[in-house]
Amino acid sequence: MNEARDGGDVILESLPPHRCEKNAIDVFETLVRDGGEVAGAGLCGRIKNAHALVFARDGSDVIGVGALKKPVATYRDGVFRKAGLAGSGALYEREVGWLFVIAPRRGEGLGRLLTKACVDATSGRSVYATSSAKNTRMHGLLEETGFCRAGQPYPSDQDDDTLVLFVRPQTDLE
Repeated sequence: MNEARDGGDVILESLPPHRCEKNAIDVFETLVRDGGEVAGAGLCGRIKNAHALVFARDGSDVIGVGALKKPVATYRDGVFRKAGLAGSGALYEREVGWLFVIAPRRGEGLGRLLTKACVDATSGRSVYATSSAKNTRMHGLLEETGFCRAGQPYPSDQDDDTLVLFVRPQTDLE
């Protein structure tokens, strides 16, 4: 996918982790950690287990990332339980997340492109996402790509924040 922006080219690339070079995985992990909203323990392993990693590049620079994750069942089921939807997690085997755009490039629509690329990687299957209750910009991006709020907001395990669960039901499978 290639999107022209401000006279330059932003290229989106979606790959399974096993097709990514080690340096790309390292850059992805660094940007996710820079976002400051993800547990660092075991992050590299979780990245390598993802269904797809999405990179936004301007030339050789990675300026944003996102992923279609394959969360373990206990984590996924815990998210749905905390949101008051115990038993519903099994319907959602993938999670959109680890979305991050470097500060100088925010506000250019890259988050929208990354979110859409992650959704496209689902091939129409149901998917969920979580977002900080304060991150209304992300809420809008999720809703624009077919997600809706589900359950009740719940406390984050990482900090004093509250998280909101979003789900996107299965569409016609491609």
